[in-house]
Amino acid sequence: MGKLVLILSILGLLRGTESLDEIRYPEDASVYIGGFFSVYLTGPNGCSSTVDPYSIQEFEAVRWIIDKLNNNTFLNGSDKIGIHAYKTCGIPEMAASSAIDLSQTYSNTSQSPILFALLSPIKSSEAKHVSRLFSFLPEKDRLPMLSFGATSTKLADQSLYKNFYRIIPPDSVQVQVMLQLMLELKWNYVGIIYEDDDYGKDAAQLLKTLTSDKGICVPVYSSFNNTNIDEAFNPFVVDVLNRKLSGIIYIGSGNLITKLLELFQTSSSARDIEIIVSESNRLNSLYFRRISQTYFPISRGILVTSAPKIELQEFTEYWKNIKTKPFSKSWINETGDAGVLDSEQSVYVNYGVKAVLVLANLFKKLALQYCGSNTICPLLRHLSKQTYIDKMKDLKINLTAEFPYTSQMFPNTLAENITFKTNREINYNSEPNQPEYEVFNFQQCTGLTNCRFVKAGDYRIGKLSLNESLIKSYPLRESEGPNTRLPSVQCPNGTDCDKCIPSDISDHVIFMEGEWYVVAVVPVFIPDETNTLLCTNTIRDSFGNDIAESIKFAIEEINNPNNTLISSKKKVGLIVINGCASELVIKDKILRLHKGTYELRPGLKSSEINHRILGYVGGLSSSMSAAMAEVITKLGYVQVSYASTSPLLSDRTLYPYFLRIPTADDQQAQVVIDIVTSLGSNVIQVIYTEGAYGVGAHATLEKLGRDAGVCVIGHKVPVTTEYTVYNGLLAKLRETPQAKLVVTFVRSHVIQQVIKAVTERMTENEFIFIGSETWGSGESVIPEQQRKVYGSLSIALELPPVTAFKSYLSKQNINDPSDPWLRLFFENMGSCIFPGSFQRAGKDEVFGKAKECELESLAISVFDQWVPFAVASTNALVKGLENVLGSAECGQPATSCPEQNPILLTEYMKKNVKLDLYDKGSQERVFDDNGNGVVKYTIMHVTPGGEKTYEQVGSWSKSQGIIFNKDSLYYPVKDYNSVCLTDYTCNKCFPDKMEEPSPQQSTGWKIPTLAVLACLLGISVVIIVIQCYRHRNRQEQEPHYADPESMMVSNHRKGPGRDLSNQNTSDTYLTVVSDKGTDQHS
Repeated sequence: MGKLVLILSILGLLRGTESLDEIRYPEDASVYIGGFFSVYLTGPNGCSSTVDPYSIQEFEAVRWIIDKLNNNTFLNGSDKIGIHAYKTCGIPEMAASSAIDLSQTYSNTSQSPILFALLSPIKSSEAKHVSRLFSFLPEKDRLPMLSFGATSTKLADQSLYKNFYRIIPPDSVQVQVMLQLMLELKWNYVGIIYEDDDYGKDAAQLLKTLTSDKGICVPVYSSFNNTNIDEAFNPFVVDVLNRKLSGIIYIGSGNLITKLLELFQTSSSARDIEIIVSESNRLNSLYFRRISQTYFPISRGILVTSAPKIELQEFTEYWKNIKTKPFSKSWINETGDAGVLDSEQSVYVNYGVKAVLVLANLFKKLALQYCGSNTICPLLRHLSKQTYIDKMKDLKINLTAEFPYTSQMFPNTLAENITFKTNREINYNSEPNQPEYEVFNFQQCTGLTNCRFVKAGDYRIGKLSLNESLIKSYPLRESEGPNTRLPSVQCPNGTDCDKCIPSDISDHVIFMEGEWYVVAVVPVFIPDETNTLLCTNTIRDSFGNDIAESIKFAIEEINNPNNTLISSKKKVGLIVINGCASELVIKDKILRLHKGTYELRPGLKSSEINHRILGYVGGLSSSMSAAMAEVITKLGYVQVSYASTSPLLSDRTLYPYFLRIPTADDQQAQVVIDIVTSLGSNVIQVIYTEGAYGVGAHATLEKLGRDAGVCVIGHKVPVTTEYTVYNGLLAKLRETPQAKLVVTFVRSHVIQQVIKAVTERMTENEFIFIGSETWGSGESVIPEQQRKVYGSLSIALELPPVTAFKSYLSKQNINDPSDPWLRLFFENMGSCIFPGSFQRAGKDEVFGKAKECELESLAISVFDQWVPFAVASTNALVKGLENVLGSAECGQPATSCPEQNPILLTEYMKKNVKLDLYDKGSQERVFDDNGNGVVKYTIMHVTPGGEKTYEQVGSWSKSQGIIFNKDSLYYPVKDYNSVCLTDYTCNKCFPDKMEEPSPQQSTGWKIPTLAVLACLLGISVVIIVIQCYRHRNRQEQEPHYADPESMMVSNHRKGPGRDLSNQNTSDTYLTVVSDKGTDQHS
């Protein structure tokens, strides 16, 4: 202690000797409570000359209750209890200096007074200094400290503040009230300004974290202190007005808000601002007044969060006559400030009185325990102060029973038992209906005078009950008000509040907490075409977040207590990663997830859960699934795809743990060939996208077409949503006009653009399409000129719709931060905005106002053929890994888990996972022996008129083959004829099938013709022999067309960084550079 005194003396922080630095009352007390009161406001260089009237009032309330105790013979005989109070001016170092002086004043000799406890300073920064000081002392000297105003949540840390208790609710409660108040009023676009001390900083940081979790944006977040008010407030006001904020939160000293109100009021660009003020306002209107004693117009309608205010009427009367009291020492007499008496009762007054009563009761109980009576004995005098701290936690005080003379003082409010929780916070446990916190509204003004605080809400048991009808809001002009309805504190119409849209929104995840986790990969956002390592923040309006939501739906259904899919009752969690159809992005995110560096939500890294991953669901495209599998195979996890159909993924040497719900495209290619041959055609053109899906399908079509005598002419196109890139396709198709049937194997998110580009300038019936499953029954694929696709066919790979999904979707919280993409998805899909949206520019407007989204209608309009597949994939994965869920060993860090062997799991799932895929009430195998799906195909037909755009005209299954009703087609069958004539193109497809005449035709021309051909053949043979002789010793350097190895060499010679695969976009299956030699996983 001596060293600390020396240090503080050198720094000049010990108390001076000027009068009234301290008041000890009464002077003849036997036991004292130490106390710290600011008395004066903090100045730039120490104490200012401005009195803090509420601090003086709070001290006088303590002195008043001390008199009550002594007048009612609290201690036996002539013993009295007293208060030894110090002036601190709100300066933490000054409070620490006073604490040292206080500890050295009481020597604890047999005749000296006892100092047994401390009343904490009001300011949290002072309380931290004083508590830490005493926490460093030996236990025998460590005085208990009880706070009635210091509310910083960090003071509950008993490892640092070992003597600290609190009788007023902490800021963790206040922050929850502020948060719920904003949510109730639908505020989501606010600024926060806080005092840069322990109170303001701790509360503001906690509030900012919680607002982020609830989707409330804080684009302006600033601090200030009493020495830089102008420098801090001016830019804050400018920033608030420039960003068109209409709501702010103020957390700081009550007296400093006056300057902020003045700046908002006098700004040239002033606007209506709604304000929430923290409890340090003390529920006093003095801080809202101008020099003229009228209130700032902007202060009308302010909301104040406060600990429950209990007006002590008896003390109010006492306060009015305080100057007549014959005190030898009084800070009121010192200041001579008559205006102090006009101040309303501070909300802290009743808590200060309670704190004294609790400490008095503690002393009384210890006196009875150690002295046998309500007196001071040597054993009590030398009792370790740690005993006081330990006994405080066991207190159970009924104030009206212990102190009957307080029953009129606190009518109907203090009959409850007061105890302390394990964290040393107050607990009024016998009166659950008593509010823990309250909300007040500053209103009912007469002009700009006579305003008052009206209670508008109670907070109890973690929930705010707000009566919005009691809240009044006022416009800035002082002659107007109140408003007829509460203003919207949200991003203003016609504006994109960019700072509220995370720049890394595409890197966020859907996160559902659980004991085990399914990881799903879905292309929610569009990839960055200029950088394959990045995603854009442009969300897809189909085949993206709708699939993510269906997987979330499946997990919630699995966790439903009535669900019978699995017997395990362990909760299954979910992590949905946005893959944005970029292979590099997918690989990077999966590796980050397993390295433990992926942030799943604020403060939660994937390292905390990556040992509890069950397996993977995804991806959508075959390229995505291949990219996933390359990483997942090495990590040893099972993968179930909901939409990838490329035949390349059937290779179990490359993808041993890959399974899928849909049927593979080698069978879909067979459906196409069967349709073509059923129509009597033998040539088709194929538009296919680069990457595993399109390239794999095209290669399979070539092989099957060769066997069936069908010529396949391919046109490879890039994957992009910019349809003008496909403008040259029609010209390519017209190069072979007799190839009327055009097959599409195009990625799902670009099929609409491809069809639009081809049909815009195409004549009706010029070409007829056969679309793969990405066309399916999709309404969005049909172009504006519908007649141009009448008669077209499509292959649908469909499961019955999940009837409960759309209802589920319509009930989701679009502001749920654990589901970060839902609002963006619906707003983009409907070209509308939800209340609270941060993207309010560029939307369709009705009567000058942005069109509002209707969640239910949007949910109903969602169509995605892959939703049932995504639900089935999720169910299949969880059902197949049920043994892992039931294992006691699995899921522990750094432990082996035999049940998670991916080889055994994959084999088990192929043979044993059964689901009711067709909603018939019967379980069927989901996978074949190779892990591919077994869903049958339906053949759809685009027809005019009627309620439906598509009609089913056939089906195909591996067991039954094709069933095709050609009589139902829009055009006669002959109009579907796509026949290869004896021209150059068809000769490339069928060089050995020259046109043969019918038997009825004349054959008289044959002999002369054959003679001519024989002569020509002879000449050709002579020429060939001569050429062979000339070059018999020459090495052939170029690769043979049919030599796969030489084809690989040829491709290698293209050189690094060069892609020549698109130079020949119209190729048959006999072209030199096969697509099998290009990137099959793009």
